Amino acid sequence: LMRETLWHTQGDFREYERTLREHLAACQETSNPRIIAIAKGELGAFLIRQGKFAEGFSALDESVTALDQIGAIAEYYFYSLFLSDAQIQLGQFDQAYTRSQEAMPFLRKYSQFPLVGYNLIILGWAALAMKKYAEARQYLEEIEIVEPEIRVLDRAHGPAALILAERGLGRPARAINHLRKALRIGI
Repeated sequence: LMRETLWHTQGDFREYERTLREHLAACQETSNPRIIAIAKGELGAFLIRQGKFAEGFSALDESVTALDQIGAIAEYYFYSLFLSDAQIQLGQFDQAYTRSQEAMPFLRKYSQFPLVGYNLIILGWAALAMKKYAEARQYLEEIEIVEPEIRVLDRAHGPAALILAERGLGRPARAINHLRKALRIGI
């Protein structure tokens, strides 16, 4: 685990991916469905962060399906977020929207604020793609409430997406204000 963390921190993503694949292979030898599903989820989450959306989607879909079948609810909702993210990237907005709506009550119930923030970003982007601008704005504005709990690199996503929501609602001045905020966070 320390090696993987070091490679990830150093940006040696090829080595990190190789290690994740080796870990998955080792888990598959155990025949433990929960461990295998989690390893597939980890690999899938990494792949979508690297822009390998189709391959990441495939691993995440297998992971989430297996976790649902064995009743590993917390892990199911965790990896469902990454699956929804992959679906957004692949243009499957309706599916990502539905999956993220289903996850939200669980995430809120257990005060998983970083995951709530991530889910709000996904819901916002899906709603934007479906031209539900007012709903997208509602999700994306809520990010500011949970913002301190969101990873620094993800904080600009909400205001950046709000630019599109406000533009879709015909509010260019508000869109510009969100652009300024997104740029301040990004810088």
